[in-house]
Amino acid sequence: MKAVRYRNASGEFRIGRLDGDQVVDAGPAGEQGFVPTRAAWAELAQADGPRAPLGAVTLAHPVVPRKLICIGLNYRDHAEESELDIPEVPVIFAKWTTSLIGHGETIVIPREETRP
Repeated sequence: MKAVRYRNASGEFRIGRLDGDQVVDAGPAGEQGFVPTRAAWAELAQADGPRAPLGAVTLAHPVVPRKLICIGLNYRDHAEESELDIPEVPVIFAKWTTSLIGHGETIVIPREETRP
């Protein structure tokens, strides 16, 4: 079973269950999107709302985290391919939740980025 957060034809964010090439509506997305608890999965499995063809909705990222804390260069291969020294302590950094995109959305590279 696959959970999706999507924008319907009215522009509202909803939670749904992907059934083949259709989305079964399971209700409003709420502030955090789909929170994968046991109860949420059970509710999603029982959802019997209106169906929409997958092509008629816009998929979004399913979970809306409050914050993203990342650890960089956490694999030796990654440090080596980046031509950086292997750090002695974890490299911790944050990502803004606005950096998340949905399926098929365009990745926007900031103008300030100079790396190819």
